[in-house]
Amino acid sequence: MQKKLSLFFGLIMLPVLALAQYTGGSYDGYAMNEQIKDSSLPVELTSFTAVSQSGVVLLKWTTESEIENLGFILERRNSKFEIRNSDWEEIASYMTHEELQGQGSVSHKTEYSYTDSKVQPGMTYKYRLADVSFDGVVEYHGTRKVTVKGSDESVLPEGFALKSVYPNPFNPEANISYAIGEEAEVNLVIVDLLGREVRKLLNNEVRSQGNYTVKWDGTNDSGFSLSSGVYFVVMKAKGAVDTQKIVLFR
Repeated sequence: MQKKLSLFFGLIMLPVLALAQYTGGSYDGYAMNEQIKDSSLPVELTSFTAVSQSGVVLLKWTTESEIENLGFILERRNSKFEIRNSDWEEIASYMTHEELQGQGSVSHKTEYSYTDSKVQPGMTYKYRLADVSFDGVVEYHGTRKVTVKGSDESVLPEGFALKSVYPNPFNPEANISYAIGEEAEVNLVIVDLLGREVRKLLNNEVRSQGNYTVKWDGTNDSGFSLSSGVYFVVMKAKGAVDTQKIVLFR
């Protein structure tokens, strides 16, 4: 009699055990009608690049296949400020840019590209790419770093001029770009609102024709930090004088 009961109980439990095995060992999960998630990645990314071209950054990426891919999100941050994850700034997404919309579910290769024009020459940026599934799940991929080159770096200038000061306002350091039309002695100084010279960056230094950049860290000639405020960059070369305002913010 005991053997018959054991056999009967075993026959009853077989479907239950089968269901538990099918749902990954969770019979309750099957009873609650939970969906079984596909463990494969929604996007098979084979390349992601960031290249500086003529003062902008060209971002390209390629997928070999996509599964329920709604689209992509591109984020950027200044490489100098990487303390908090919140420093990432969304610059484009599938909701605002048609070229970032995904292919849904496909098994063929797809190439994407986006041009980031809101960058400053001389600055270094980091980019990261994310894809979004139909269920709204966001999957981040690796980061790429790029330093932006000016659009005219390869073009020799014809005159003498200050080209740009960036960032402006700045803290702790500013990049001052200038152009030299022919070989000459160059003076580059920082003066305050009263016209007093507070820092000499170049003192009758000979420069050949070309484009140059010099850094200023907000200190005077004695190495002491100057207070926040408005200053002026003054460049003199071969009788030409050019001035630009610069703001130091501490």
